[in-house]
Amino acid sequence: METCYDQSFDPAFALGLERQNEMLDTGIDVTPCAKRCYLWTDYSDKFENCSRGGEGKWRVTGGGRLGSAEFKLGLSEDGKTAEAEFDFTSRTPPPHVWTTQRHYKVQLHTKVVGTNNTERWIKVTRVKGTVTSPAPYPQTTTDRSFTGESDLPLTPQGADTKPCRE
Repeated sequence: METCYDQSFDPAFALGLERQNEMLDTGIDVTPCAKRCYLWTDYSDKFENCSRGGEGKWRVTGGGRLGSAEFKLGLSEDGKTAEAEFDFTSRTPPPHVWTTQRHYKVQLHTKVVGTNNTERWIKVTRVKGTVTSPAPYPQTTTDRSFTGESDLPLTPQGADTKPCRE
C-alpha cells in the first residue's frame, strides 16, 4: 500500500481493489489509497482535508497568521450531506498582535449536474467575526458580522490524482 502514494489513479480503482480484498478475505486495507487532498480558501483562512470526499477532519489555518482550528464533517446516513460549525481565532505575529475571531458554518451537499451526474459541493458561510487591535493602538474590537458565503464544487487539490496522507 505504501507505493500508492507515489502514483496517480482514479480513487474508484482503489475502492475496487478494496472490494476484491474483502471478497478474498486478505485483510489488506487499501481504502487510504482512495483519499485525496482538498483545499479551500476563505479570504486568507485556508481549509484543508484528506478524505474520499470531504468528510472527516478539516484543518483551518490563518494564512500567515498564528492560529489553527479543526472541525469534523460527519456524513449523513445517506452519505450525501454533512454539516459543522466552529470558531476560529487567529493572531498576527508580534510585536503588534491583531486578533481575528470568526464563526463558520460548513456544509457538504450534492448537486445534480446534467441529466444523471451528481457532484459533491462545499458551502462555507462566515456567520460572524470580530477584529481586536493591539497596543500601542487604542484597544478596540471591530464587529465583522457580515455573512460571507461560498458554494463551490469539491475537487481534489492540484491537477494530479495522487492519494494524500493524513
